[in-house]
Amino acid sequence: MEHNQYLNEILYLIEKAYSSKNIDKNHLDYIHLFVNDLESNNKSLHAVYKKMDDIVSNKLANDYITLFTTHFSLHPAVTESFKIKSTLFRDSISNQKDTILQLVEDEGILQLVYLSNDNRYLIDCENQKLILINEDKWNRVTNSFNQNLGKALDDNLYKLSNTTLKDNTRKITIPYTNNFNDLKLDENEYIHFYSAIVNNPYDKNHHRFTFVMGFGKKEEHYNLRSPLNNTNRNYFDTFQLCPPGC
Repeated sequence: MEHNQYLNEILYLIEKAYSSKNIDKNHLDYIHLFVNDLESNNKSLHAVYKKMDDIVSNKLANDYITLFTTHFSLHPAVTESFKIKSTLFRDSISNQKDTILQLVEDEGILQLVYLSNDNRYLIDCENQKLILINEDKWNRVTNSFNQNLGKALDDNLYKLSNTTLKDNTRKITIPYTNNFNDLKLDENEYIHFYSAIVNNPYDKNHHRFTFVMGFGKKEEHYNLRSPLNNTNRNYFDTFQLCPPGC
């Protein structure tokens, strides 16, 4: 076979990632699916992601969650999981826009604000509704987060990164593409978020706070040892994580 530098580089990266256990057999199966789709002239990456969803294990996602609980097991205020009715994100999903969530602190616990159409909505997970908040409330909950829970996340990032990073996540953008394309807005369809820390040295967000996201029905009881078993479909972190000021 004629020498091909591009091919050599690709194979080298795959071998290196597999040897260092940053990818496993499931990921190799994904690569195989991708190649098959290229050969069949199916250029849709989304179609490949759908197939990938059937074969990829929850190992990486559970690693993210485990790393977070290891570091924050004694900090229950920030170890929140969220079950949010999909219809609450109608404004962004129906218009095929990215869904943007701001981390805030209200009454001493981690909460989420949904940013949509220049409005800010505190997500009331207990009653499954959005609460429009004014500027005063916005300043209060963001300042509380920065001074308390956000500072705890910053300190943890500083330690994990060997003092090279100090500003942890404040805002999370979930791209519409590859996350919500096939989601049918339904009163019984919930989006599940689990607090996590990116645990992948090849990811630019390595060590940063994130969420692992899954989809399923609303469950009254969780298997806390493996929470992703409670959802029908699980996605690894593919979010845009924004530190303060972005």
